[in-house]
Amino acid sequence: MMKKNILIILLALGGALAITTGYGEEQDAQKDAPVAGTESVEAGVAPAAQATSAEELSPVAASLATQSFFNGKPDLHAKYYIYLQSASWCGPCRAEMPEIVALYEQMKKDGVEIILVSADSTQEGAEKYLQAFKAPFPATMPNKDGMVDLPGFKRTNYVPRATIVTNQGESLADGHGSIIKHYKDIIGKYEAQKAPGK
Repeated sequence: MMKKNILIILLALGGALAITTGYGEEQDAQKDAPVAGTESVEAGVAPAAQATSAEELSPVAASLATQSFFNGKPDLHAKYYIYLQSASWCGPCRAEMPEIVALYEQMKKDGVEIILVSADSTQEGAEKYLQAFKAPFPATMPNKDGMVDLPGFKRTNYVPRATIVTNQGESLADGHGSIIKHYKDIIGKYEAQKAPGK
């Protein structure tokens, strides 16, 4: 009888422990889940943060994770980033956009992410511009002085302008948006210089 009572007590304690452990795991899962209603700062603007701890992020990705984007979220694990300053009202921007869109899938495979920094006066204008060209890359609006808080970003007085940076924010190239067509050469030259023995 004594053994039976001890067995019942142990089973009861084991069940309580299992319930407590399960509750703790549920609390941890809820802590990591996004809170409803906090997905965006403004309507239609989603933050870039993905389920990655800040310690694992490069300087550029850590900065991207704190910003708001529309038209998708940036890849926080890219090796290189291209900041493309472009606008719907700019003829050269519109002329080069189809080629950039066509290159984008290959760029993603090469570990390169494009961030469009719109020179349009409104987000709505920027969204229509991206939709017109079926441009899938994430976009953001600069602040009033034309800046965004991204390592290696340079404000411009003309568009289109592209800046190619490492995920550490080191600038590899900066110039007319057409340099995007040469991203493989630019990155290849940088990686060759970095190779051991160089």
